[in-house]
Amino acid sequence: DENGTLLGVGQGGYYELGWIYVYGGTEGAAPILSGVLSLSAGPVHAGAIDRNGGLWMWGRNDSGEIGNGQEGWYDEGLQSLIQREPVQVLDHVAAVSCGWGNTAAIRTDGTLWVWGDALYCGNGGVGNAVDEAGVFPLQTVPMQIMEDVAAVSVGGGASAALKTDGTLWTWGGSDDGMTGNGDGYDTVWQDPETGESWRIQLEPVQIMEDVVAFSMGNSHGAA
Repeated sequence: DENGTLLGVGQGGYYELGWIYVYGGTEGAAPILSGVLSLSAGPVHAGAIDRNGGLWMWGRNDSGEIGNGQEGWYDEGLQSLIQREPVQVLDHVAAVSCGWGNTAAIRTDGTLWVWGDALYCGNGGVGNAVDEAGVFPLQTVPMQIMEDVAAVSVGGGASAALKTDGTLWTWGGSDDGMTGNGDGYDTVWQDPETGESWRIQLEPVQIMEDVVAFSMGNSHGAA
């Protein structure tokens, strides 16, 4: 609102509304955080930037998408790790974007930082941890991957960043062509348990020039 108080409505089963647990909606808006300038709400987690440039995160943390070292409260019913209250994970932040299991933030110096499911982070697929099954790499704390970034959008399977020179760069899942680099990809990742495989662009690749605006969806992008 006009005072910088962040309010949330809707389903809060993963504590997307901060410390308030709500399933199936609310009668009114629930206050989450104060002193907020901007925010991004993903499917099951969210982030907000305060007036001092601090980035606060909350919600589901199974893939390390909160960025606090995969800490939180484990909900036995949901079988999920959850950050129930907003926790600060970065400072000097200018923009944030929350996707399905990933988060990206631009700091005031133009550097781009990512965390979450490492296969979709754009950091080469490396991680400082693995998932509960010991299969998928996770980057559970913010990691810098680019410089001179003006805007970022994290989608359901792929992400994109606009650099200050107008070039658009993408990374992440490539099965549906959402990275926009034709049939290109860095690797094919196969789940050793199910045998399911995915084509993944592990590092950012330039796909366009002279871009002024863009947005990534669940399985597509537009610029």
